[in-house]
Amino acid sequence: MVPKNRASSQSSSQPTWNLDDLLFVSLLGEEKNRQVCFSHFKEPEEGLPIFQTFSWDETETHLYYLKKFNLESLRWPGDVNNADDWKSNWSSAFTVSHNQVIKNSKELSVELAKIAKSIRYTVDEIYKYESEKGHYHNLLAMFKGILPKKKIKNFLDLEQFIQKKSAWVTQVTLYNYLKTRMGTKYVLHFDNDVFIDSINLAKWNIYIISLQDLTFFTFSYIHNNFNLNDFEKSKRIYETIIDEEIKNGMPEDIAAHGKKTFFERYEKIDWKKYYNSLPFNPSALALYKWAPIAEELKTLDRKIVLNSMILKWDNIKDEFIKLIKF
Repeated sequence: MVPKNRASSQSSSQPTWNLDDLLFVSLLGEEKNRQVCFSHFKEPEEGLPIFQTFSWDETETHLYYLKKFNLESLRWPGDVNNADDWKSNWSSAFTVSHNQVIKNSKELSVELAKIAKSIRYTVDEIYKYESEKGHYHNLLAMFKGILPKKKIKNFLDLEQFIQKKSAWVTQVTLYNYLKTRMGTKYVLHFDNDVFIDSINLAKWNIYIISLQDLTFFTFSYIHNNFNLNDFEKSKRIYETIIDEEIKNGMPEDIAAHGKKTFFERYEKIDWKKYYNSLPFNPSALALYKWAPIAEELKTLDRKIVLNSMILKWDNIKDEFIKLIKF
């Protein structure tokens, strides 16, 4: 009990404490998401008491200030008879009011850091348990596609560029088309195994053609601008990427079909002209062919679908030209 202003309203049989002598220790949240919270009321000279807190939970990674300042102030006193010093010491552990209004840039930065930490923990947990087709996996793939890139100085760099950019263009254009056409019902379809299988079938079939287009484009460009004539390297790069993708789940029949069509195109390609002659039309047509959308709807979307992929490839072309340093 806390003493009231009017003595007559307080029962003499009940123990009382001053409000600012009270320290509350609470465990909040569910069993696997506990938060330890220390709370204290500070009585100012004027106005209502101020409720002050500090806390942490299992997501806390930076305990330095908690240990050094907050918890250190709560250490049991060496002299238990000096109550005033003890009270002054432990009350200094509380420096922030509960749900305090942010008044300056320092407080803002602290609160933003807390929010960022909480978001990071939540995203990590979702990413850990969702499937490779989940939204956070897709967002990560898209984000990787816009990260600053290193220069392409050798064939290993070129192979990595071809693989990453082909995968990115394939995934972004396919998923964006599906989202646009299906609207708000898009997410609900991911509970449908038939729909998931059709997406995977489309993804791999578009991807093998995207790899071909980008491989032929890059080698044609390098041939014309850096006098490179080792075209056999293009075969080895394509085969290496495909063999690695088999380990990642690419069906072997699709992989075999990809190699077959690559060699057929390889025999007919004009290396002098290819990079400047609509080099990415085949993969755009593959997106239109394989996207799991009803044919009567795809017919209406043909121009938009083709242009959406060509625009993505235009960005990749510009990026490649800036990065190539053979």
